[in-house]
Amino acid sequence: MADGFHIDIKDVLEKTIYAQQKVISGCQHYAKSAGNQMLADAKKNAKWTDRTGLSRQTMDMIVVNDNGIITIQLRGNTPQFQYLEYAMEKRFAILNPTVEKWAPQVLRGWAETVSGLA
Repeated sequence: MADGFHIDIKDVLEKTIYAQQKVISGCQHYAKSAGNQMLADAKKNAKWTDRTGLSRQTMDMIVVNDNGIITIQLRGNTPQFQYLEYAMEKRFAILNPTVEKWAPQVLRGWAETVSGLA
């Protein structure tokens, strides 16, 4: 008499978890690369005059992974940065326009990254 068949789901679960980790890792790596490119673009194309040099030097970016939601954040870290971004009818803003400029390209790149890893 046949015993039926036995399925060991452990191997399937391990491979699924590995694939998820691979996709998340690839997305974070891509986000860091894209974030650095965005940051370089923002530093290069800022319309304001940086009299002390600190405003451009202290601009940075971080990649945040909040339960699988990966976000690229560009930041200005000097007291005058808020003035540069919001004063003068936003004429000198650089961070938000940079994000808007790069968003379509970054999303396409993320899609390509995910499809290449899946």
